[in-house]
Amino acid sequence: MGKKLSILSTLIFFILTSSLSAQIIENYDSKLRGSHQRGWLGSSYTSQVTLDLATFPKSNFKFDIPGGTTIFMNEKLWFHTMEDTLLTIGIDRLKGLFVSGSNYNVEFTALNDSNRLSDLSVKKGYFSNQRISEELPFLGEFDLGKRKLSSFSDFYLSGLVIILLLASIFKGIFPVVLEYFVTPKKLITAEDFSEAGIFQKFFSLDVIFYLLMMSMLLMLNIMMVAYVNEIQILNEMMVGGLNSLFFNWMLGSVILVFLFILKFIVLKILVAVFDLGKYEFSHFFYLLRLLSISLFLITLAITYFYLNDQAAIGEVVTVALWSFFWVYLIGVTYLFIILVNRVPFKNYHLFAYICTAELIPFLIISKMIIG
Repeated sequence: MGKKLSILSTLIFFILTSSLSAQIIENYDSKLRGSHQRGWLGSSYTSQVTLDLATFPKSNFKFDIPGGTTIFMNEKLWFHTMEDTLLTIGIDRLKGLFVSGSNYNVEFTALNDSNRLSDLSVKKGYFSNQRISEELPFLGEFDLGKRKLSSFSDFYLSGLVIILLLASIFKGIFPVVLEYFVTPKKLITAEDFSEAGIFQKFFSLDVIFYLLMMSMLLMLNIMMVAYVNEIQILNEMMVGGLNSLFFNWMLGSVILVFLFILKFIVLKILVAVFDLGKYEFSHFFYLLRLLSISLFLITLAITYFYLNDQAAIGEVVTVALWSFFWVYLIGVTYLFIILVNRVPFKNYHLFAYICTAELIPFLIISKMIIG
């Protein structure tokens, strides 16, 4: 009889100690508020709950987080997990990270692109049988009060507004010229190759004005690529505040205008060397039109994802770079076909001209940017 009592008391002891080692004070699972936001190209799911950090200060929070989830505390980014994660962290640690003043209620928000937040679990209690996660990479040296906010978003959106204002002014003064550059049909018909086209002089107000707008838009996209991909050769442009970004943008735009002018001068020299007549105008403005349409579409896509889904902006920029690479190569190939039908020269003569004027410089620049 005494032996049975001893075994029974031992079992009761183990049951009590195991329950104490994982004692749940408050289960937040039933309090999670879910929502679903739909967009044009995708949707996102969120779950929110208010965490009480005032009571039971020696207890812990246990978060069971599904993969692909981004966590916010008081609308500030905490971390993103690619895989299913079980996180146990003390309340004192959470207070040090997120509590300021006398308000000990913290808004916990989980964001996931796929509908996996049904697996999310949040509990408060004593979990002494589990290691407290205090040394995770996203918690080390984490200081919400000293994070430096980037001025790039304000700069990028302000730059777009400035370019749109310039485009509206240009449309009011030179409506025919703007229609010429933004009409995709003219790329296929190549009607301007039959004569000099609508441009009789390169150094005219309409051409220089348009080159300035295109240079500003191109430079804005270059800075976006440098910001997203952290390109080492362009990192110096991104250092500083809003004034520095605007200065670098304007300086880069002016440099690009001079590069466009240099490009036209080189084409004029090559046309004279290869004895192709007066095709430097048609050649230059055909590719400028191709650049205009491509750059407009790329800017539209990048801006949409930058405003709506910044988690995917890196992939979008990479796809945009490769898309522009292939579109430009196809455009140069079509330019070669046009010249074959227009110019009474042998094909290898024209091919040498195209390679010298376009392909070799373009491939060198692409190698430097794309790698």
